[in-house]
Amino acid sequence: MNKVLIAIIIAVLEYQSVGAEELNMSFGDTLPPWVIENGQRGLLIDLVDACLTPSGHVVNVELVPYARRILEYKNGRVNAVTDITPELIAEQALTGYYTDTLYAYENYFYALADNQFELSSISDIGQRSVVSWQGAKVVIGGEYQRMAENNRNYSEIDRQEAQVRLLVSGRVDFIQMDKEIFNYYLNKFIDAGIVDKQLAFDRFELLGASPNGILFQSKQVRDDCLKNLRALPQNHPLQAILRLPPNESD
Repeated sequence: MNKVLIAIIIAVLEYQSVGAEELNMSFGDTLPPWVIENGQRGLLIDLVDACLTPSGHVVNVELVPYARRILEYKNGRVNAVTDITPELIAEQALTGYYTDTLYAYENYFYALADNQFELSSISDIGQRSVVSWQGAKVVIGGEYQRMAENNRNYSEIDRQEAQVRLLVSGRVDFIQMDKEIFNYYLNKFIDAGIVDKQLAFDRFELLGASPNGILFQSKQVRDDCLKNLRALPQNHPLQAILRLPPNESD
């Protein structure tokens, strides 16, 4: 019986290792709570782990400045890249196998409540200062991109912690970022005594969700990723952020 059990275990392990790859995957740097502790933890790290580990794939996390992750993929230094949209694939002429949407950032404009700004559309920003994350105008596009290109006081920076610092210090009128990231850094500053917890902010919901996925060089790895995520139980913690495409879009 023991020999039979051992044979079964060996067969299962051999089956799981067929086609398994070691992948270098680029992530935008400094993106808590999506990527934290030098890529050891975070919502996006957990998603990638659930996506690839069951098929035996091993992921080497490459943290780079947000805009550089695309260059790393185009130059072949990594096998996969996160935070990808169809618009970005077209804009950067990227090739590979896309998962379609897997998760989404919920982007808002934030301002100090004391400024009493009123925004009913993105164009209302005019020439007021806005600091956003690197690559935002290309990824979001549309009316947002037109605002960014026509606003001499619009800028993009890599470190989103710096965005929140600029806002709470009153050095910028608006920042634009995902709500999870904003809350993470705001709570960090409050805990450190840098920001008064009574400081009030206005949040303008003009952008909605920004869907993202992963681009792989390998079709097999892409397919494994989707298969494994679809197999997650309904009570899995990742279901709170997961946005899977239908089977027919693979």
